[in-house]
Amino acid sequence: MRRECTKALLNTLFISDICINLMKYSQFTAVSGRNVKSGLSHQTEQADRFQRNSFTAGIWSGDDQQCEVFPKCHGDRNNLFRIEQWVTSNGTNPPIDPALAARRARAAALVMLGLPGTAFVYQGEELGMTNIYFDKLEDYRDIESINYFEEFTESGLMTPEHMMKCLMLRSRDNARTPMQWDDSKQAGFTEGEPWIKVNPNYKKINAAQQLEDPDSVFHYYQKLIRLRKEKDIIVYGEFEPLYREDDQIFAYTRKQDQEKLLTVCNFSDKNAEVEVPEEFKGAECLITNLGRKEFDGKIILNPYEAFVLYYKHQVTEK
Repeated sequence: MRRECTKALLNTLFISDICINLMKYSQFTAVSGRNVKSGLSHQTEQADRFQRNSFTAGIWSGDDQQCEVFPKCHGDRNNLFRIEQWVTSNGTNPPIDPALAARRARAAALVMLGLPGTAFVYQGEELGMTNIYFDKLEDYRDIESINYFEEFTESGLMTPEHMMKCLMLRSRDNARTPMQWDDSKQAGFTEGEPWIKVNPNYKKINAAQQLEDPDSVFHYYQKLIRLRKEKDIIVYGEFEPLYREDDQIFAYTRKQDQEKLLTVCNFSDKNAEVEVPEEFKGAECLITNLGRKEFDGKIILNPYEAFVLYYKHQVTEK
């Protein structure tokens, strides 16, 4: 997914009575070449730009930090309804297999669009657009990135070579490249020169190509948005988090009247075991990103596999 990062990663986000701990920087990559940086986060006041647990400055440390996508919810679970906006944010990662990248993008979309509140889709996110890799400082436009580069290199805190790697991991410009409409010059964004370079992968990832492919990330987003409109439970249902201590699985249930919904996602690059609650035995699968058909009992999820189960209890009149 393609959401630009906040200026500083938040170790902990406080939302009303809920504390969402960003426990660790996971290896989840929502789309090709991008790591989730701020997970499922609410728009809040940014934290201090410097992390105090090291001599280096916050997100510019260059460490392989990847922000957690498994929120831990404390306190009244229903306070999640006070969360008005959900976004996902991404950094950079070495290129990966396109099929796996698309699976990751679908998994992130499935989880986000199944949560209460308003879900935001940053331009290009619905295509699985990726971060760009700038290897020259003059390619950057973000004032913060440029200022930090100059400050840290001139002070001797970092070498120019190391700081460029930090920018490739952390700069907000990585997600600000022009929308990739088609495979023509400048990705169909303009006939002139854009304010920042177009990602060179636009010939493989663009809107025109995805509109023609019924199995594309774009059409998957359409399916998820359609489900949100068809099922009120997705928007208004009571939220209950599951697997709170699991570093691989992010799961939750939604409940409204006689309806119940289960969302499960393996946010890791390894297989993960989960046990589907007995109450969802025989439930309808609303959507999945790998075409799984069996969901009873203990199952082994593939890397970045996700699904949503739904059932409605039929009340018989006496």
